[in-house]
Amino acid sequence: MKSISYDIDPGGDVEIVLTKPNTQNVVPDLDLHGPKGPSSHLLEVRKGDPDSKKFDSTWLFDDYQTLGDLNKVPTGKQGDQETTKTTEFRMRVSSRHLTFASPVFKAMLHGPWIEGNSSTSFVREISATEWNPQALAVVLNVLHGRFRQVPRIISIKFFVDITIIAEYYQCEEAMQFCAETWYADAYKPLETFCKKSIMWLYIAWVFPWPDLLLTMTKVALKHSQGLDTVKTKDLPVAQVLGIVDEARQELIGRLLVGIDELHDKLSTEFGCPRNKSIGCSATTLGSLVRGTRPLDHLDAPFEGHSVAEVLGIIQDLDHPRPSTIDRGGDACAYDYATLHNCSATSRMKPVVSGVKKDMEMIGLASFKLEAEEDRAKEVYGIFR
Repeated sequence: MKSISYDIDPGGDVEIVLTKPNTQNVVPDLDLHGPKGPSSHLLEVRKGDPDSKKFDSTWLFDDYQTLGDLNKVPTGKQGDQETTKTTEFRMRVSSRHLTFASPVFKAMLHGPWIEGNSSTSFVREISATEWNPQALAVVLNVLHGRFRQVPRIISIKFFVDITIIAEYYQCEEAMQFCAETWYADAYKPLETFCKKSIMWLYIAWVFPWPDLLLTMTKVALKHSQGLDTVKTKDLPVAQVLGIVDEARQELIGRLLVGIDELHDKLSTEFGCPRNKSIGCSATTLGSLVRGTRPLDHLDAPFEGHSVAEVLGIIQDLDHPRPSTIDRGGDACAYDYATLHNCSATSRMKPVVSGVKKDMEMIGLASFKLEAEEDRAKEVYGIFR
């Protein structure tokens, strides 16, 4: 097996041994369905698709030689699988720096686990697997205060590689300053649910950044179409997407209940609210039935459907005037310049407004705290 050494602290008492490097696939796959109805805007516009560019692990850095032989190893899809299987990386580090920054390293080095056992009389080994070796080196350089060996500009793929390692070792606080620097350069506003928005959602969840977390949550909540349409692969974001999807199902369910209740009311009321016109109610009922056909027989978990799609269908319901208007006999003449109070869209407004309000207010902060508590119990339970 080929062994590549990288000394972060040449006199360090710990060696992190990374095997099977670059075997994680952290770029998710999406299979979003097209619009179910006649409107073209029900699925977010994909012009300038942020996922159109190739994902990689490259960065811009003043001195590419600072990571030594690590830069000679192919990464991502370009990596040679046979080379990957037969290559290990040994990174010499200081236990003092590791244990100060990471409770996980502290548990490994001071607990009864094999990672804390000595492979020689002075140097202990900690095993790691599958990660990007450059990303691991960057994390370790930060923990040791070697900031000249830390890139200033990185790709989102490399950012995710680093974030996964930081979350695993629970050293997010130590990585915070560098992460904010990378974020300031790498982030571009996103309004579509795409691979990049999922990756940013994960990054914002880990560090955490409330504003970005809220923004990416809203994007996912509005445009995601269910867990079956997302393959997270090795990106540990399933918990976050699960929380978002529960909210998506709840909001779509409320809209569908509102549609059903309006259908029942239009079928039984003795005329519209404005002028008690039976013809107006009948016409509105027809518009509702025809316009919501794409949502017929739709049951939870509503896979393949987004909140944006259902809202679009409601917004696009026809607003016809009753046929009696031509004979001058109906007081509910529709003014096409405004939304008539008797239209299906107008009568769905209270439900729609409530859903939109909740979409603006939703956040993951409370879930983040619960997740941190669960994670702490898990880690300390394992290494105890």
